[in-house]
Amino acid sequence: MTCAMALDAIMAIKAQYHVKKNWMGDPCNPTKYVWDGLSCIYTVDSSRITFVNLSSSGLTGRIYDSFSTLQAIKYLDLSYNNLTGEIPDFLANLSSLQVLNLTGNNFTGPVPDALVKKADAGLLVLRVDNKTAPCSGISCGNNNTAPCGGISCGKTKIIIVVSVIPVALLAVVVFTLWIMCRKKQGLNVSATQHVEAVRQQKVDSEDRRVHINIEHRQFTYLQLENMTNKFARVIGRGGFGVVYHGYLDDGTEVAVKICSLVSLQGTKQFLAEAKSLTHVYHKNLVSLVGYCQDGDKLALIYEYLPLGSLHDHLRGKAGVAKALNWEVRLHIALEAAQGLDYLHTGCKIVHRDVKSSNILLSENLEAKISDFGLSKVFGGDANTSLMSICGTPGYMDPESSKSLTLNEKSDVYSFGVVLLEIITGEHPILQGQGKENVHIVKRVSKSLSKGNINEIVDARLRGEYSANSMWKVVDLAMRCTTEASIERPTMAEVVVQLNESLAMETARVRSKNVHGEILDVSQDSAFGFSSHSVGPSAR
Repeated sequence: MTCAMALDAIMAIKAQYHVKKNWMGDPCNPTKYVWDGLSCIYTVDSSRITFVNLSSSGLTGRIYDSFSTLQAIKYLDLSYNNLTGEIPDFLANLSSLQVLNLTGNNFTGPVPDALVKKADAGLLVLRVDNKTAPCSGISCGNNNTAPCGGISCGKTKIIIVVSVIPVALLAVVVFTLWIMCRKKQGLNVSATQHVEAVRQQKVDSEDRRVHINIEHRQFTYLQLENMTNKFARVIGRGGFGVVYHGYLDDGTEVAVKICSLVSLQGTKQFLAEAKSLTHVYHKNLVSLVGYCQDGDKLALIYEYLPLGSLHDHLRGKAGVAKALNWEVRLHIALEAAQGLDYLHTGCKIVHRDVKSSNILLSENLEAKISDFGLSKVFGGDANTSLMSICGTPGYMDPESSKSLTLNEKSDVYSFGVVLLEIITGEHPILQGQGKENVHIVKRVSKSLSKGNINEIVDARLRGEYSANSMWKVVDLAMRCTTEASIERPTMAEVVVQLNESLAMETARVRSKNVHGEILDVSQDSAFGFSSHSVGPSAR
């Protein structure tokens, strides 16, 4: 997984410049799906971004500070965009940077001295336009020294000299680097080519490793018996079969889903779709480790998430769970939304059964969407009518229920119901006063019509939340659950709104901490208090 600082930086760059590339999921992993224009280096624990090519990408505005945290970057190409303002000093502090291309933009002012010095010392290949050329120290005549930050000396012959000298200096720097690389590496390549060559060697090596792993992702039924101790521990049940806890040979915990034959149309389709799902990777999707097709025995093997589901934490498993605070609930909602957005945008997959019990939590409370693509594996098509195995009462899109078809907006509706669960802590369907079932959307709508948000918010939060953040999420949930699907937002829009809501709540928590209250950042601090303490909010 990409290291946190680099991940935050590239996500910020994506948002700040509205990058129009298919940048979804983890920027560096798996290596076959590294983001377009990026290259990475890999260690045992993480990966770091070393190569960013955003040339001719329609970027506008200044060079944002987000680039400053890409400390492993060696090559940065921002050429031929519409970037403005001054070239920032922090670029000189990127210690690994070898090539910086800023040509074809509209910068003002001189190139920072620190960048010029690095270029003069042969430590950096620097490419800039003549109007911002790094030529401080060049005499413009009459003992005047111009930094050439768009300053003309008024004489044509001087302007020509000022334009040519930087090019000559750049040529000398490139040639020097070429000699250095040749001596050190024995290769006849430029600095840019060298970075790319190293990247490609790493990708080739990683691709071979991934390919080997994929080849060994098919298990026999006997292997499943061994890894689950003959299916001793049941950890879940669903429409597609029973889920068992197990261990791989190396001790890795897994969840083994034995598929119900009732729901299958054929083993040939199962095998094709299961293989395709092994290539779907995102940090907020449960990874498919492998599959089994052994006679009539069919199974899927997933990574194991030890903290159970969001459903368990919202309503309490065996009555002992603690209440998650509002900030953590927003983190979980945002991460789940990112996973779902990736399915829709990056994979063109409709989940078809989004619910709180299909949002699983790692030991660090990181949210991951599970059971995606199962309807297709078990015999659905792009607009399946297998409603009996696609969707759960309370989460199902009423429009899709009438048309017997499912699409991305059906998932958006279901996710809106999950948001209402996160807000209220309640089940989607509760029995009303007249013993009729009342849906959560109707319950919340009724309370909102009175202008009373406190009536719907989970009492276990005890009023500890940003009111603006809460209102924003409530509004988003109601938009997601609008009956007409055309009026619902996309999951990409949901991600943006949840990011903003989380920022509001994080600001409130930080402000509270600044005013002298101790903020515990341990896992226990994610929980408000024991569920047996539930009571009315003290306001």
